[in-house]
Amino acid sequence: MNHPGYGGLSSSIFSYEYTYQYGGTTHDDVNTLIIGDSVLNIVDNAFGAIGYLWPNVHGITIPENVQTIGLGAFLGLTNLDTIYYNAKECRQMRGYLTLPDVSKIIVDNNVQRLPDSAFYGLTNVFDSVPWSDSIRYVGRHCFDGQSDISGKIIIPSTIDTINDYAFANCTSIDTIIFNAKNCMKMNGGNVFAGCDSIRYIGIGEGVQRFPDSAFTVFNHLLDTIPWRDSLRYVGAWNFQNRNDLSGDFAIPQSIDTMAEGAFFNCDNILSLYTNNVKFLGRRTFANCDRLVSVTLGDSVQTLGSGAFSGCFRLNNVSLGEGITSIGDTAFGGCIRLTNPELPNSLATIGTRAFDGCGDINGKLTFPASITHIGDSAYNDVGNITEIEMKGSTPPTIHAHTFAAVDSLVTVSVPCGAVLNYYITDYWENFPNIVEAPPYRLTVGSNNEVMGTATVTQQTTCTNHTATIYATAQTGYHFLQWNDGITANPRSIPMTQDSTFTAIFVVNNSYITVHANDSTMGSVSGTGLYGYNAPVTLTATAYSGYHFLRWSDGNTQNPRYLAAVRDSSFTAIFVSNVSTITVANANPDMGNVSGSGVYYYQNLVSLTATANYGYHFVQWNDGNTQNPRTILVSQDSAFTAFFALNTYSIVATSNSTTMGSVSG
Repeated sequence: MNHPGYGGLSSSIFSYEYTYQYGGTTHDDVNTLIIGDSVLNIVDNAFGAIGYLWPNVHGITIPENVQTIGLGAFLGLTNLDTIYYNAKECRQMRGYLTLPDVSKIIVDNNVQRLPDSAFYGLTNVFDSVPWSDSIRYVGRHCFDGQSDISGKIIIPSTIDTINDYAFANCTSIDTIIFNAKNCMKMNGGNVFAGCDSIRYIGIGEGVQRFPDSAFTVFNHLLDTIPWRDSLRYVGAWNFQNRNDLSGDFAIPQSIDTMAEGAFFNCDNILSLYTNNVKFLGRRTFANCDRLVSVTLGDSVQTLGSGAFSGCFRLNNVSLGEGITSIGDTAFGGCIRLTNPELPNSLATIGTRAFDGCGDINGKLTFPASITHIGDSAYNDVGNITEIEMKGSTPPTIHAHTFAAVDSLVTVSVPCGAVLNYYITDYWENFPNIVEAPPYRLTVGSNNEVMGTATVTQQTTCTNHTATIYATAQTGYHFLQWNDGITANPRSIPMTQDSTFTAIFVVNNSYITVHANDSTMGSVSGTGLYGYNAPVTLTATAYSGYHFLRWSDGNTQNPRYLAAVRDSSFTAIFVSNVSTITVANANPDMGNVSGSGVYYYQNLVSLTATANYGYHFVQWNDGNTQNPRTILVSQDSAFTAFFALNTYSIVATSNSTTMGSVSG
């Protein structure tokens, strides 16, 4: 009987049950025990008193249903050296006490859980981690001290938990490849405590989750943040203190959750932009000293406690229209933060959320969606001049919610809501609660020098029609409002908050027309014109002259334009006859012809004739044509340049033995 089934009398193996069943008879011919499938628990010292019954057993098979294996369970099997481990979901197995002399453990491919301390302290058992596609859980101290596990370990995609110290003191591991798609727990600093030879961390494609603190102690091994398109969750404290993150920092679109302290104290990030992040955990970007600007997309729903606390240079925050909660101290200590516009989705503001934000000044506006503002939320802020509440139902506040705000400031509330606020705890501490119109109207001017715009009648709780008026300064006039309406004054039925801009323009434009030479011609068109009025410019040449062009190059005559600004134009006239002068730069070398008086647009031939021993070089304007034909347009002068001809004379002898030559 080499492989007896051995189930015992209950779901647990107890030594007295085996003694009873086998009657104390030894079984020298048994070399492998197969524990029955009905066994769920193998208790402490299970074979301690009866191990002598199987003196030659070298192997034991643990069935897949076993849940616990007690201390010293196999101590009585003195020759045991091999374990066939098939337990799928075993939750306890104290290795170094349970398997003292085992040198080989074979883990079945269907095992899903490697229990706490399963192989703790054993040596020469594994040279690599017995991963399989079914393993999901690796317990505390599971492989602690397995120095024979060396080189690279690849954490498979199926793993969801690796508990603390699972690979502690595995001193021969030098590389970790993390492929776990959705690992819920793996504190790298603890899991690999004492693994001082690790030099490389790799992140596989398809990873969806970085567990909390997974890479905190390995940041120095990661040149960049190992973003993956599949990544959804960035766990707590993973990338704290990374000063290589600098400038503009955009969170990839795949990320939806960033846990506590994920980027804590990353001092060189200047601006932050989130795309699809829904949740920012506690202190996610706290103490990022150089962070100036934050833009949170509309997908963000929750800002955790202290999310940006201590970012003392943070000045501008844009909160997306999706945030429902701003956590305690979310912006605490952001001393340069100016009033962020609170989105219409916001429901709660936590305790001390804006505590210490000394640059928050002026009016605080809270959307109708707000239901709670925490204690000291606006403690130690700047000079608050008004509190505007958009909701008719007062949010709950505390005695010190607005600790830094003068209780005499105006609190504006919707129509009919004054009493609601006066009878609500702590709101009654503000004596100046007043009704505000349902919609706000603001006006402006395109140019304050030209004119101003005012609201002459705001809406009230009973009248929702407002009136606006534009007043032009001297020399200017009102043209229209920014939406094209020209009515002034103008009545506006208000259905939403609105802004209008008055457009002013100059009343008149002075157009000046000149002639380049008043003896050659006259001009007309000078005058004062209304805005956009038609203007006609005319240039009339005197006898013997003609119009050439306007000073800006335009050649139309008459010329038509609209008066929009003060402008000046000059008509260029030229003579109908022009004097062409042809000169000789070298009179001894040649002569020239072509000088004379010619009519406008005539063709004239210029000729330079060289004397004997000379030649023509060029005209003064660089032209080398000779003769040269020009088109007469104005008085012009041309000069011809000549030069001496030069020759080379070579003398040779018919015989160098008879004589020589020179010259």
